[in-house]
Amino acid sequence: MKKALIISVTGILSFMLLAGCSGAANNPDLADKLSDIKETAQEQNISKEEKSEAEEKSKAEEKSETEEDISEEPTTESAAKSSLSKEELAEIGKSLGDNVCVLETHDYDGDGMDETFVVLGGEDEFGGYLPEEIWFVSCEGATELIRDDFKGLSLYKENDNFYMDYPEEDKGFFYGDCGGYGSGWTTFIFGVKDGRSYELDVSMDTEGFYQEEDKPGEFYTLTDNYDNGHAYLKTELIYNNKTGQFTKGKVSDENWAE
Repeated sequence: MKKALIISVTGILSFMLLAGCSGAANNPDLADKLSDIKETAQEQNISKEEKSEAEEKSKAEEKSETEEDISEEPTTESAAKSSLSKEELAEIGKSLGDNVCVLETHDYDGDGMDETFVVLGGEDEFGGYLPEEIWFVSCEGATELIRDDFKGLSLYKENDNFYMDYPEEDKGFFYGDCGGYGSGWTTFIFGVKDGRSYELDVSMDTEGFYQEEDKPGEFYTLTDNYDNGHAYLKTELIYNNKTGQFTKGKVSDENWAE
């Protein structure tokens, strides 16, 4: 109503001036009243603008305080996250099936909490395994099927070592060599990031996953070369600690088999 009154009064004043009305000029009281109305309207408009600015400022301050409170409090996920013991994780891994071939429990992502990788399958006639599934058990005991397509390949035992430690980055990887006992093979590689498993981009596209014994932190795989018979050339693997991925680098002239 006040806004409507202000618009109406302003319109009347404009009409009177345009029409050459001299009532206000001849009537000082009317002129004063009109002047008062205009001043009141202006004051009300200013008051509304100031109120609006004050409200916006208050909302901005409240939002800022809320964001600060949220950032200071731990998230529900991190607050609720707790680690099971190695023994508890192993029991969960064993419960996935009666045909557990491999079970590796370590702190793969360096957060102080262990995780477990499990391979289910059978044994082949050459002393290796016939893998059917790979499962991941999180530090909280959640299980996830992460690979089940081995297409009849065997998993080589490699002295039953399926864990690669990377202390320079406080990381570890679960890996295994698969093949048909011929001259070539392929290697799967899994890691853990923020408590979740992931398969590396080079997984199943590498032939071996090695770390230089005298140069910790330097990794390599092999590249087949048939220029003069069958050679296995050492090929560097370059680690990116932001993505947790390896990429293939320079292929050397060094034959791994010699």
